[in-house]
Amino acid sequence: MVQRDFRLGEWVVRPQRDCIECRAETIHVTPKSMGVLECLARAEGEVVSRNDLLDCVWPGADVTDDVLTHSVTELRKAFGDTARDSKVIETIPKKGLRLLPEVGWVNETDPPADLASTSPGEGKAPAAQRFALVGLAIIVVGVAAWTYLPDRERVSVISGDTVSIAVKPFVDLSENQDQGHLARGLSEELALRLSGIEGVSVVGPRPSPESLTDFILDGSVRRFGDDLRITVLLVDVSNDMQVWTHRFDSGFSDIFAMQDRIADGVAAALSVELDVGADQLDIWRTINPDAYEQVLLGDQYFDFRPENMERARRHYTRATAIDPNYAAAWLRLAAVNNPQVTTSMTPDQREQRRIAESAIQNALALAPDSGEVLLGASEVYFNAMRWIEAKRYYDLAIEKGALRVNDAYADARLPHVHFNMLYKLGHVDAQIRLLEHAYRLQPYGGTYAPFLPQAYLAGGRYSDAMAEVDRAYEDPRARYPVSLVGLSVALCIDDVDLIQLWLQRVLEQMPARPDGTLVRMYDLLGDRDASLAWLRRAPTIDPLSDYFVLQWASYYDDTELALEAMQRLPDLWSFWIPLYAPLRKTDAFKDIVRDMGLVAYWREYGWGDFCWPTSGDDFECR
Repeated sequence: MVQRDFRLGEWVVRPQRDCIECRAETIHVTPKSMGVLECLARAEGEVVSRNDLLDCVWPGADVTDDVLTHSVTELRKAFGDTARDSKVIETIPKKGLRLLPEVGWVNETDPPADLASTSPGEGKAPAAQRFALVGLAIIVVGVAAWTYLPDRERVSVISGDTVSIAVKPFVDLSENQDQGHLARGLSEELALRLSGIEGVSVVGPRPSPESLTDFILDGSVRRFGDDLRITVLLVDVSNDMQVWTHRFDSGFSDIFAMQDRIADGVAAALSVELDVGADQLDIWRTINPDAYEQVLLGDQYFDFRPENMERARRHYTRATAIDPNYAAAWLRLAAVNNPQVTTSMTPDQREQRRIAESAIQNALALAPDSGEVLLGASEVYFNAMRWIEAKRYYDLAIEKGALRVNDAYADARLPHVHFNMLYKLGHVDAQIRLLEHAYRLQPYGGTYAPFLPQAYLAGGRYSDAMAEVDRAYEDPRARYPVSLVGLSVALCIDDVDLIQLWLQRVLEQMPARPDGTLVRMYDLLGDRDASLAWLRRAPTIDPLSDYFVLQWASYYDDTELALEAMQRLPDLWSFWIPLYAPLRKTDAFKDIVRDMGLVAYWREYGWGDFCWPTSGDDFECR
């Protein structure tokens, strides 16, 4: 197939580079997804059957229809398209797919902008001092050492002249498409290190509003054996010009030295010192690249789906076995084994709780002054309902600047406690302010995407909550927790069509369950008596069972049944949404929060948005 560039409306598609461009935005897609897009483009608006697409892109391969669905989903995400309101790729039921925009083929004599073809200095127009500042910060990604930069290009940050860079996820161009964990890890490392430079504001590494930034840093990773090839591209958003492109070859065993050269080169080129803090960076270092890769492999599965969490758990365990002195591996192991303490914990959950507390103690012993580890300890003890101990670790983490470092980018695998604590302890308004700031930097936020819509829901902002869950659902890694929030929003506003939609989405993301509660609620939707009869005899096999009983008993206004479930599952994630407002007015609810130790915490650290003290030792909730 001849790979010609073509236009789709305002987008330029470059098959040879597996990317789609629109003004300052460049989005990379996998080669197979690009193959699907090319097949559709050559049909020029005609419908192409799914079988023809499979034969075109996966000729002779024994694949299922799921691989095509995955590619179409990736393309729609790249274009900002949706299946329900398609503007680019339309699904024709029982027939296939077609492109809606007219296809315009780019003249083959027009030279494409190739990442590896631009030599240093070519096409680099004169620019203001901030232009050189950020260009130099990224140039070091593609050179062996900063000392090779000309002295005339070593500049200092101008006081008050802050520039912003959107660090996009690096793309895996390896033949087997199996190095996504490494590509993501490199972009996250770069975002973290650049965030420590005074005068540089970093956004990334996930998709972000590039229009709000001065520069975009994009790149790709190709690995074959121990050899790495990293290609880096810097674009000035103001004029859509490529500031710098470079290809850097290295061995995987030298990855730590490469990261050090990047950090040292940025600092030297800008004549400033990195201000991330050694304690923040050292925990992510190990003497063993294999242990590092196990952590990256675990990271790619950390998405709260049970089967993926088990995979992540295995990788983090291997990392701690390879290098027992690797603090970050112990921190990750604590995070992945951190169930909330309930009165109905299973033996497996109790064992996970034991592993989490042991792992975080190991991390604290190795890095007692690390803000990240202290946040992790706060998360572990918060889920154990040891509120005051969790708050003590949290305050220590703040002193170490942990939130300032996290502000550079939103990483779902970092501890959630700085959002979680505010919400679960009833400080929803404060959490919304913090999350809105974080989402401006990184709107998708991976698997912590549910936090903002859940906070909007608790604050009674239903339209904002639904808009957020609709947007966040486009991120495959966020779909399970986001679907649960979407269902809660739909139940709160009592929209039957939305309830059906989000019920179906939850069921699609959730593994089959022996209790079948949600399946029955779907089948019985609208039949209050039959639904409540089912809920009263529903088996309690794990905390999630009680979560669903609480949710649906409240929807059908059975306060007694809902309170029974809440007593078994004192889950603060549920306490503050409007669906449970009638429960909060009862004496039984007040007994629950007393028994959980929340009242003692509130009296020491301040009451939240939903409960307040009255006469004597009493209090009320709304």
